[in-house]
This record gives sequence, structure tokens and C-alpha cells, in this order.
Amino acid sequence: MVFKRKIFEDLVNSQKSKKISLIFGPRQVGKTHLMKRLAKQTKNYKYFNLEFPADSRIFNQDADELFCLLTNSEPCIFIDEFHYVENISQIFKAIYDWGDLHPKKSIKIFASGSSAIEMHKHLKESLAGRFKKFVVRPLSLEEYKSNTKIETSLNQYLKFGGLPGTYNASENPSDNDKQEYLQNLVATYIQKDIKSLIIEENISGFNNLIYLLACWQGQIISSTSLARETRVTEKIHLKKISRNHKS
Repeated sequence: MVFKRKIFEDLVNSQKSKKISLIFGPRQVGKTHLMKRLAKQTKNYKYFNLEFPADSRIFNQDADELFCLLTNSEPCIFIDEFHYVENISQIFKAIYDWGDLHPKKSIKIFASGSSAIEMHKHLKESLAGRFKKFVVRPLSLEEYKSNTKIETSLNQYLKFGGLPGTYNASENPSDNDKQEYLQNLVATYIQKDIKSLIIEENISGFNNLIYLLACWQGQIISSTSLARETRVTEKIHLKKISRNHKS
């Protein structure tokens, strides 16, 4: 099922700009889908998904070699999950600046990554003035209703949210299908994202925290009461988001 996304036209228009287009958003909001749709409308391009071992191996090489590879590739490059490459912002900067010296060979870059990547201070510092940020969010109610193939029920939207996959699970997904999809998504966040941030891997406490936040949404709560209910310390220790915060 293909949803019409308002942000897609903004991405299409950004093809005319030399600036690096960085696409942020949480898991399963449709970043990869938007990138692939955009690629299909591009004549000459190269697409990399860094969650695929073959593509990841290409980027796991010396920075100079990777720079030469990309600048001798296609005029438009798509990089999905770019945050898996350490110091990728330096490579982006080098390619952008190289384009200033070789305008006829300049490379347009589209790159998608998790919202957490915005916490990388070195990304904003290294690419200052060289990129434009696009944030992909779950389906708005308007986008949700614009698709006539699904039941435009406000109650369903409020209950299950606006993740496109909630409605793509099958031709006519049941409530159980949607609930299972969301449970699997939460599990993925815990296994891949949360573990990379929390030093004390108290996954049980985190699961309890998620449950309480869902139950108490819309209410005023304190970190002290949450700590007491989850039986964890109020102070949260986070791992460094990046090994290198220098630009």
C-alpha cells in the first residue's frame, strides 16, 4: 500500500539543490520507502543500504578510498542508515567541497538515519551550511484519511497511531495484526537502539517504564515516582553517542 506523503514533494524539489539532504525519523515511518521512490525518479544514481552486509562492506574502508569511490560513482547517491559509518559527516563535507571545485561533477547526496543521529554535535558542526534536514513523522490524520483503501476511523488512528506498517501488515489487518506489529517494533527499539544508549542494561526496568508511560500519558508525573515504580535509579547514565565528537 502506497501512502501519499506531503514531505515527498519537498524531497523531489530538493534534488535541484546542491545541499546534502538528510532525512531523519524514527523506525518504520517510511524513510526507506521515500528514498526508493525518489531514486526511481532519478536517471543516474547509486543506492546503498548500510544494513545490508554487501553495502556495509563497501563503506568499511579507508576514508580516502571511499571518497574516490563515491566521487567516481553516479551524480546522485542515496545512503540509507548512514549513521552506521563512523565520521560519515567528514566524508559528506569532503564530497560537498569537492563539488565546489568541480561543479560539473558535483554529487547530490540523500542520506537517511535515525532521529538519534541529531544528537551528534559533530554532524551539525561539520556540515554547517551544507545540508538541509527533512524530518519524516508517522502519518498525519490527513494522510491517513487520504487513502481510501483503509477504514478512515479516528478511533483506529488514535488507538494504533500513524505508522504506515500498521496498515500494510496485510490487505485487511486485524487489531491483533496491528498490535503484534507494534510489539515487534518496540522489541526492535529495545534490542537495537536502547541497548546502545543505556550502560546499565536493565531491560526489565525499561520495559516497565514504557508500560507506565503508556498508562500515564497526558498526566503530570515525576521522575521520582517513575524511579520508584520501576525500581531503578532516578539518574540515567548514557553511553557516548559517538566515539568522536570532533568535526
